[in-house]
Amino acid sequence: MDQRPSSQTYFNFAEVAIRSSAAMIDMQIGIGRHIAGIQARSARLFGVPDYTHMLDASAEESRRLVTAATDQMLHATQRIGETMNELRGQMARVVEQQARTITEEMCRGIDRIGGDAEQALRTTSQQVSRGAQEAERVAAEARRNGNSTIVRAEESNESTKRKEFAK
Repeated sequence: MDQRPSSQTYFNFAEVAIRSSAAMIDMQIGIGRHIAGIQARSARLFGVPDYTHMLDASAEESRRLVTAATDQMLHATQRIGETMNELRGQMARVVEQQARTITEEMCRGIDRIGGDAEQALRTTSQQVSRGAQEAERVAAEARRNGNSTIVRAEESNESTKRKEFAK
């Protein structure tokens, strides 16, 4: 059984990491704004004009920028996950198609080999049949020749006997 985490699990981890980073950046912006505000108020004691409202606006703009960047990163991460899932599915289809093609080619090859073997067996059978027929023909001819040789030998024996008898 496959125990690998799904792409949704990876996306959830990425989302938590991105949101945590955004929260830390937001805290740092808040701390920086607070420290700058303390310094601005301290400077006001020495007659410097109060610019804390500008710091508040800048901090709020920074927060909006971090939020927008975080949302874009999450959207991009989600799109990457979807693309990876789609790519994985397409790769599975390609591998399946290639496996099917290889299987079909192997079946055709096996069929060709079977057909070639069948043809070779037919050819061998015909050759054996012709060889058997030739052997039967030779045997029949040998029997005829053998019989005629026996007949000639008997005739030769009889003629030898007659010659001896005539002497």
